[in-house]
Amino acid sequence: MLQTFEPRNVLVEKGNLELKSTTENQTDFANVSTFRWLLTACVSSRRPIAGLGYYEARVMASKLSTSSSFWLQGKYSEIDVTEMFGASSRSKLEPYLMHSSLHYFRDGWPQDRTSTVESPTATPVTKWHIFGAWWRDKRTVLFYLDNSYVARLYSAKPLDEKMFLYFDSEAFVAAGLPSRADLQSARKNTMRVDWVRSYRLRGS
Repeated sequence: MLQTFEPRNVLVEKGNLELKSTTENQTDFANVSTFRWLLTACVSSRRPIAGLGYYEARVMASKLSTSSSFWLQGKYSEIDVTEMFGASSRSKLEPYLMHSSLHYFRDGWPQDRTSTVESPTATPVTKWHIFGAWWRDKRTVLFYLDNSYVARLYSAKPLDEKMFLYFDSEAFVAAGLPSRADLQSARKNTMRVDWVRSYRLRGS
């Protein structure tokens, strides 16, 4: 984990869930080996509630070089509906990409079996978008952007467990790290969630 999840960075304002990424530690900011200066946020369901079905959320990414993510995870498998970067010091394309992936790591993360896909967005992910995933069966997940189908992924192993539902923000060195100024900017440092919904097919 490159950062610390800070409970104070989770708020509800004007009907939206807000997840902030901030910094308070001035002395360790340059020490990227510890990341003690980087405080992000995470919200999860209280128990593993997600099974086969359709999941969607209306989300606005922060304007930071940190992820704004909507995902499901169990003990050994994961469905990333979207991981997105509202800004990146490494690529100008990142604010226009929905990253989706499947993971299976029953033998540990070093043996993670993953599949991934990138779907372009018409407007930056720092605008409101609806991100969805139809966990159709134990091997197949279909992904949707603004109510339109965009991609399909197949899992190397069966996705056969209940999963927790998450929203969070994280740092990844490959995307570049956020600046102190951006982390301290209320205009840039907040991921927002308007709503989240889930559906199950009748008879399933």
